[in-house]
Amino acid sequence: MKIFYSFGCTKNLDYFKNSLNLKTNFFFRKNDFFFISKKKYEHYYSNNINLFVIGKILNKDFLIKTYNYNLNKNFLIEIYKKFGFDKLISLIDGEALILIYDSEKNFFYFNNSRFGVFPCYYLFKNNDLICSSSLKFFANFLKNNKLNEDYIRRFLGFHYRHIENNTDTIFHNVKKHQPSFFIKKKIKKKK
Repeated sequence: MKIFYSFGCTKNLDYFKNSLNLKTNFFFRKNDFFFISKKKYEHYYSNNINLFVIGKILNKDFLIKTYNYNLNKNFLIEIYKKFGFDKLISLIDGEALILIYDSEKNFFYFNNSRFGVFPCYYLFKNNDLICSSSLKFFANFLKNNKLNEDYIRRFLGFHYRHIENNTDTIFHNVKKHQPSFFIKKKIKKKK
């Protein structure tokens, strides 16, 4: 199975990893949070904050010079800590999906790029959030998921623009993350 990236928060991570028989270039796990990638990404870490960049940031030098006083290391994390996630993604010029796992605050954030260059699908199920660049990933993970008949009808009967402008997908519970939006998810700790 070819996946670009997958990430999320699930208590069933071992079942999920074994059932998919994932062979990846990178696998990151902390508590219930995981990040899987088969392609190039950037990883920054500082004070219980893990930040992953999928794609390219074109104004990297400007951000370092303006907001990090020419300190190159972890410049995105410093901007996130000073201004928050929504300001961070508004400052970025380029096509990049930014994923932050903040284990101190028990949150993770992710955005879709401004123009949606990287596909991003997500599933909320039983207080778990799982995201991936591939619908095929969800087909393998969700054994008995219902197909979305409304989506199939629109796909067969309308022009492609009527498909792309909606958040639903071929699977009933899987949604498409729209360009220029971000999601914030609280991670519930185990007792």
